[in-house]
Amino acid sequence: MISGKRGFTLVEVVVVVAIIGILATIITLGLNKYTQDSRDAQRATDVTSLSEALEKYYDKHGEYPSCTQMTSSPSVISQSILTGIDQSVFVTPGTESGTTTSITCDDIATLNEDAYQYQGDGSVNCATGNACLSYVLRYREESSGNIIEVKSRRTVAISTSGIPVLTASGSAMNAINASWSAVPNALNYQIQIATNSGFTSGLTSQTLTSNSTSFSGLAYDTTYYLRVRAISNGSQGAWSNTVVASTYGLTAPTLTVTASTATQTNTSWSSVPGSTGYTLQWSTNQSTWSSSSPTSTSHTVTGLTGGTLYYYRVQAKWNSNVGPWSSVKSAYTVPGGPTGLTISASMSGTSAVGTAGATCSAGTVQYQLRNRNTNTAAMGAWSAWSAWSTAGTDTESSTAQGYQYGFQMQARCMLGTTPSSTVTLATVATTVRNFDAPSKPSVSAGTSGATTTFTRTSSPTCSGNGTAGYQYKRTIDSGSVYNFATTTATSVATTTSTEGYAYGIEWQARCTNTYATGPWSSSGTASYIRPVSPAARQTFNGYRGAWNIMYLEVTSSCQSGGSLYGAVDVHTWDWAWTPGNHFGWRRNSLGWVVAENWRANTTLTGSQSSSGIPSGSRWNVGGYLRCQNYTTGRNSGGNVWQESGIFTAS
Repeated sequence: MISGKRGFTLVEVVVVVAIIGILATIITLGLNKYTQDSRDAQRATDVTSLSEALEKYYDKHGEYPSCTQMTSSPSVISQSILTGIDQSVFVTPGTESGTTTSITCDDIATLNEDAYQYQGDGSVNCATGNACLSYVLRYREESSGNIIEVKSRRTVAISTSGIPVLTASGSAMNAINASWSAVPNALNYQIQIATNSGFTSGLTSQTLTSNSTSFSGLAYDTTYYLRVRAISNGSQGAWSNTVVASTYGLTAPTLTVTASTATQTNTSWSSVPGSTGYTLQWSTNQSTWSSSSPTSTSHTVTGLTGGTLYYYRVQAKWNSNVGPWSSVKSAYTVPGGPTGLTISASMSGTSAVGTAGATCSAGTVQYQLRNRNTNTAAMGAWSAWSAWSTAGTDTESSTAQGYQYGFQMQARCMLGTTPSSTVTLATVATTVRNFDAPSKPSVSAGTSGATTTFTRTSSPTCSGNGTAGYQYKRTIDSGSVYNFATTTATSVATTTSTEGYAYGIEWQARCTNTYATGPWSSSGTASYIRPVSPAARQTFNGYRGAWNIMYLEVTSSCQSGGSLYGAVDVHTWDWAWTPGNHFGWRRNSLGWVVAENWRANTTLTGSQSSSGIPSGSRWNVGGYLRCQNYTTGRNSGGNVWQESGIFTAS
């Protein structure tokens, strides 16, 4: 029997392929879900790490960092803000390769990207300043599309950010302006105004984002009380200081009256804030008054009688309100002019003072002065005439050094408030502000061989077109005395060869110009000390001078200015020069070498006994020597020890 083999039918093949596709889809969906869950877990871990670091920042600073700080570079954040945090937590797992940070202050609900949102308290200070009162960390969960939030554990009250400092003042008859200092992290401010300090009467409140406002429609000439506080995230700060301010009340103008001719008088007065007009009155007896209603701050009264004393007063108006009258002013017709005009000038400290004099046959003399100044041959321009004054002086304070100041005067006679014609004196009185002593010059010293060059390294500044002049004096601590000598040179060379002396220089400056010569400055100094060289290398000699004398010589020398100073020691091995076994080093009988110039540089030491010095005994000598300037005490340093070879008594 023949058996046949049968293959898969088309239906079976389609079924198998479908099953494989279903299984692949299930596996792919499972893998994608697993991958998304893994990335969501990483996002949760990153946000948790950020939250923990932010809470540690709060523990240290009492606040949270701003959005500007949190969006800076990861290295800056990890080094100076969230110290030590792993920089990998700044990057979301869905971010493209090479991204250094995924932190943003933008709303991630509107962003088409994978990011960590840092949302502060909503204030400008939190966004761009230095601190936030609270925060919310947000990220979009990949597997669900939900926005996940992690909020700050603590919320700082706005009261910790500060209290506004409030100022307020009246700005009109019915208005007050107020402003206050900004409080970090404040979203808005609440300001209150009332007519009593307890803020219970006539209370009005405003809530605004700016830190200034104006209250209008207030009562005329009324005192108000104001306070303000900051608000943020539902937290209210403490009330500021209570400020008292008042709406304008009309004040009394300051009236000025000038009799311009015998039949008319010019009047003017200070402006009263908020006024809409004025009432001007005049009288010869202060009982019966004539009136005018100008809207400006000046008025000419005409039709007057010559030689008559008139009285004037003015008051301000606002709507139906009137202010107080000004003080009453009076004016006469024109009196005669002054005589005997004089002018003088002098310095009083740093002020130039011009003093005028004149005489009036009737009334009181008044003066005007003007001044000019110069520091060159050309005269300066005259100033404006000063205001009329009975004092007759013009004081120019804080004058400039080296300047000449000139004064000129004019005078008039004032009868009541009416002036005479003005008389000007052509004479000009002058005085000069002398120079102050300038700063002392800086001086340096440089030595080459036996010569030291002292150099002036700075030049003082002379104001008033002044020129600096100089003098110098050499100094030396040998007792020599030098006098100052003027110089234009910038350096002076002097011989500084004697050892142990300090050579110095004193350099002074002063300022001069066409009008003044100032005092000398204090001395700028520099010095050079010629060091003392060590003693020359010692030489030695030893020989028997007699049966009981052994001569040991030490010879050395010093440079100019130095004298030998030190001691000489003797050593023997074989012979005791005193009873007993006193071998070894001992100080010679001459002791320390003194510094008198008459003493030779050879020091003799000897040893003897009744039994004489044995032949063949061995001797050694050594010197502790240095060079010293006995005038100044300076020396070459520690004593230098040298010793001879062995000398044998023969």
